Amino acid sequence: PENYDPDVIGAIDAPRGVILYGCPGTGKTLLSRSLSKKAGPQVSFYELASPEFSCGIYGEGPAKVRDLFRDVRNNNKKPEIKASIIFLDECEEIFKNLSKLGENVSKDLANIVNQFKTETTSADNDPKKPILIIGATNHYDKLDEAIKSRFDYHIEVKVFDKDFRLEFLKQRIQKRNNKYNEEAKDYLFNTVNELIESFPV
Repeated sequence: PENYDPDVIGAIDAPRGVILYGCPGTGKTLLSRSLSKKAGPQVSFYELASPEFSCGIYGEGPAKVRDLFRDVRNNNKKPEIKASIIFLDECEEIFKNLSKLGENVSKDLANIVNQFKTETTSADNDPKKPILIIGATNHYDKLDEAIKSRFDYHIEVKVFDKDFRLEFLKQRIQKRNNKYNEEAKDYLFNTVNELIESFPV
């Protein structure tokens, strides 16, 4: 906040990471992108699909993780940059609980998990220009417990209920200045909104 004074309130450590979890379609990715826009140009935003790290020949995955953090740290050295956000979609693909996968799991996957653990706590990270990791997943139960502990906040993104959905629809129509007549609005707000309640989660 603009009126925050660390000398009066005390220094606040930046969170290391946030896990957004919930069923598909609840807006986890959109929420992360909105956070980036809200933070402004002084915060760099990196969006990656987690399967990118697990594809390729043996050893490429951990190298991609090292390269990513190296690039982020170098970018953070720019005077106009205050922090960076790394958004990992489908993070369960690389943060899998290896103990549940048996002997058939790729050895490289374990190396990728360990490399992320190393990079998130590296002494090369500048605490004055923090790197925030946001992971989004539809399968929270599949995540490695050790990785979970590296994320300060685990936030469930739930499906909108009927009342929240109604307010959202009204806001979107107003923002977009859609020329719906009253009959169309009534059908959308009541009939369609009510039908969505019966959709499987």
